Amino acid sequence: MLSGPVLSSLQVLSIPVVANGGIESCEDVPRCLAATGADGVMSSEAALENPALFERAPVTRLAQARLAKEYLELAHAHPPRCSSVVKAHLFKLLYMALDANQDQRLRLGAANSAVAACDVAEALIAMEEEEAARAPELMGARCDADSGPYLTWYRRHRPERRGVLTQLSRATADGAAVLCD
Repeated sequence: MLSGPVLSSLQVLSIPVVANGGIESCEDVPRCLAATGADGVMSSEAALENPALFERAPVTRLAQARLAKEYLELAHAHPPRCSSVVKAHLFKLLYMALDANQDQRLRLGAANSAVAACDVAEALIAMEEEEAARAPELMGARCDADSGPYLTWYRRHRPERRGVLTQLSRATADGAAVLCD
């Protein structure tokens, strides 16, 4: 049951109220609506990483590669004015892949044009698709939850997750799942 300032505001307002903040996954939407009584929700940072958030799509490394591929098609069809826009989106969309492939992270960072950034992303997406063929369960594992096998861009600043993943990556004998450090 709602009480306090949120309920008071909802009772006086005659316009739709939209809640914002902390919407990371599709499961957060009904929880937020129930907790706030708002008419809708919006998400910014999580939607930058996962534009399919409101399609109820979880974050996985393979899903992110597919979203990045779709983004590249749009960037080719509608070129942005500067490469920094493309690079910023690619760093978010491909965060987990870049974390696992630091050489590609450096190449993307050094890209001095949108075309160069797209070339790096296309190569990285191909690498992710190859990895998905080798390890489909791991690449398809949901990462936007506390038990996810990879650290997502949205969760990158959560120290408790980084510690768990560092231990996991050190425990991986073959180094195939080096996640973060």
